[in-house]
Amino acid sequence: MNDLKQRQEQLSMLLKLGVAQLGAGHLTSATVADVERAATACGLGQLTVLSTASTLAIEHAPPTQPVLGRVARVTQIDVINCEQLRKLAQVSRSIRSGRVDVGEADRQIDAATALSTPWWWSTIGATAVAFFVTLQVGVSPFVAMLAAILHALVTVLGAGVARLDFPRLFKFAVQAFFGGAIALVFVSAGVLTGNAAAACVAVSWAMLVPLPLVLGIAVDATSGEYQSALVRAVGIVVAVGGIAIGAMVATVLARSLPDIATTSVDLPIVPPLLAVLFCTLGAMANAFANSGGARLLVPAAIAGAVTGLCNQTLQHVVGVPSLWAGALSAALLGFLAVPCAKRAGYPAAVLALMGITGALLPGLTVYQGIVNAMDGNASRGYFEHTALVVTGLGIGSALGFLLASYTGRHGRWARQPGD
Repeated sequence: MNDLKQRQEQLSMLLKLGVAQLGAGHLTSATVADVERAATACGLGQLTVLSTASTLAIEHAPPTQPVLGRVARVTQIDVINCEQLRKLAQVSRSIRSGRVDVGEADRQIDAATALSTPWWWSTIGATAVAFFVTLQVGVSPFVAMLAAILHALVTVLGAGVARLDFPRLFKFAVQAFFGGAIALVFVSAGVLTGNAAAACVAVSWAMLVPLPLVLGIAVDATSGEYQSALVRAVGIVVAVGGIAIGAMVATVLARSLPDIATTSVDLPIVPPLLAVLFCTLGAMANAFANSGGARLLVPAAIAGAVTGLCNQTLQHVVGVPSLWAGALSAALLGFLAVPCAKRAGYPAAVLALMGITGALLPGLTVYQGIVNAMDGNASRGYFEHTALVVTGLGIGSALGFLLASYTGRHGRWARQPGD
């Protein structure tokens, strides 16, 4: 029987584990399950774990002992730190297997959360992602290079603004406006045409959307974590609202300049195999952008290649509209990510994020919307379509996770989506 002090230490360790996982981007349902299994291994029955994504509460109420509880806030829920998640998963498995005591587990959690990559490492990764995603839009390598430079500057600005504790709405607004302003400088200097600048800005704005929140909303909703889904949804509204504010100000500024001209967009055709290559390289770059190590490169490449191949096949061979092709590709990605998670050593959500970012970002649709807005034409439909595509990616991934869990519930696939 655990005495009071031992129970307090165990609860503190379990709370630290859960908060660390949520802060590193773990899904709510998977975090709750991890904490509950770790508590069982520690001999703590009758444990209640509740999370709203931004908070975590645990309570131990045995029949013959005083009730103990712990509550903590999670500082951020819109990013994924791949290496921290991998290390925390190892700690969780060690606790469940009984290989570590409470003190050692506590130290290992601290060591895992202390893992960080230099800001320039993630910036290089985000820059490479922007380059390969822009190539998927169908522009020249030179334009893609400038798009990568633009997004690198936007990323660095975002890191600086975050240090000033700006409200998140204004952080996204400043980043979106800054990206548009840089594109206008490129056009005014004669480096880019209006259409090429629109392509650069489109990719940067699309990449500002926090996809971990999109994925988390869908998975939380399908797993019954409705409060967490609502909290993440508010985060998405704030992010998209900020991007929209910055984009509108940049568009008004662009229209006031006489040397900014765009023409109607002819849909560029990127050869399918070349597009799959760009998807693969984009997913690999995204591993670095999300603080991943070298061991994530191969799983990320496979995720990007499979997702890109499925998306290209559905669109160009089967003739499925892009909205449904993206959602179905995300579903396949989620379905395959669950059984592959254990071998890869990363949660399934990490693999899903790699494939989605590398292969399914709706940069082309945003590009068309920006060009139409610059011409004074109706562009609302393009941005509504973009919102539907992003929503479909989250729902598709969650559906894939769900199908994989049902398929292997009693077999070797019986794993949580975040495991």
